[in-house]
Amino acid sequence: MPHHVDAHVGLKIRQLRWTLGLSQEQLGGRIGISLGEMQRFETGERPVGVSTLWEIATVLNVPITHFFEGIEGPAAGDSELRAAILLEHEAMELVRAYYALPAGQRKGLMDLAHTLRSAAK
Repeated sequence: MPHHVDAHVGLKIRQLRWTLGLSQEQLGGRIGISLGEMQRFETGERPVGVSTLWEIATVLNVPITHFFEGIEGPAAGDSELRAAILLEHEAMELVRAYYALPAGQRKGLMDLAHTLRSAAK
C-alpha cells in the first residue's frame, strides 16, 4: 500500500492534470518520463522525486506546495484511495464538460443541478 503522502501527492497531480485536460502521456512527455512512470506516481505506487515534482509543478503552473495542501494523517486504506481517485476522475470529467459548454447552456445546466439537488432532499 502506498504511503499516504505519496498517495496524496499523486491524487493532487491527477486532479490538476485532469482539470487542465492533459493526459498522463502528455504530462510525462513534457517532463521526460514514461506513461507507466506517470501512472505509478499518480497512484502513489512510486514516490515522486523532488526534482520531478518541481518539473510537474512548473508544467502545471502551480507552486510545488500545491501538492501538499490538505494533507492529513495516513489514508484509510487502498480501496478507499482507489474510490477517491475514481470519484475525482468523474468530477473532473464533469467540470471539463461543463466548461466546454457555451455560457447560456452552463447556466441552464447549473439551474438543472440545483433543481435536482432540491428534489433529492
